[in-house]
Amino acid sequence: MLYELVLAGFAIVLTWLWVRKNPETAERTYGWLERSRKVTGSIIVILLAFTFLQSGVVLLQVVAIVMLILGALYFFVERPDQRVIS
Repeated sequence: MLYELVLAGFAIVLTWLWVRKNPETAERTYGWLERSRKVTGSIIVILLAFTFLQSGVVLLQVVAIVMLILGALYFFVERPDQRVIS
């Protein structure tokens, strides 16, 4: 337990030092991570919705349709300065 905490603290300190030394690279990396998070989240929501559609329960199928709509909106509709697909 202590080993993991020390390792996590070391990783945080190294990351902080790297960000202080290379702020522009850190900003680009953060932008890439933000886009990746958005794409991954949309894919997970859509896959979960397709799993619900495969079930025979009508309520889950309705939830799945709502999830598909929200997943598509989350992926395609956003502020112009944060577009995933241009």
